[in-house]
Amino acid sequence: MNAPITTPVAGKAAPEIYRHSTDVQILCTRARSLARAIDTAADEALGEESPELRRRALSLIVDFASMIEREAEDAIAKAERIEILSRAIKPVAEEEQ
Repeated sequence: MNAPITTPVAGKAAPEIYRHSTDVQILCTRARSLARAIDTAADEALGEESPELRRRALSLIVDFASMIEREAEDAIAKAERIEILSRAIKPVAEEEQ
C-alpha cells in the first residue's frame, strides 16, 4: 500500500509541482490558440490577391510560430522542473514504506 507522502520535502515540492503543472497546461492552451491563429492567417494569405496583404498574413504566421516556440520552451522547462521535483519525492516515499 502506498501511504501518502507527508515529509517536509514532499510538502514543499507538491505545491510547486502543482503550480508548474498548471503552468504547462496554460502554455499548451496558448500554443493551441496560436496554432489556430496560424491556420486563420494561412487561410487569409492564400485568399489574398494583394501582395502586401499576403505578406502581412505571412508575417503574422512567422510571428505566431515564434510565439509557439517560446511557449514550448517554457513548457519544456516547467516539465523538466516537475521531473526533478518528482525524483526528489520518490526516494523519500520509498524510505517511508
